[in-house]
Amino acid sequence: MDGKRMFELADRLAIAKSRQDVAAALEVLHPDMVLETPAFGTRVQGLADNERILTRRAAGVHHLCLS
Repeated sequence: MDGKRMFELADRLAIAKSRQDVAAALEVLHPDMVLETPAFGTRVQGLADNERILTRRAAGVHHLCLS
């Protein structure tokens, strides 16, 4: 992956994060992605589990936190 492509993906993720658009964020993430949130004691892997946790956060349970 070249630098231009990496920038495009980072840009898409930043836009999705600012819009709290979980579906758009998941489109750019790796299928085996891991999201760890030590403050909430969570660690989830894979798109399905990340969608579940991110949707809860976007709905106001927690703030959407995509890293």
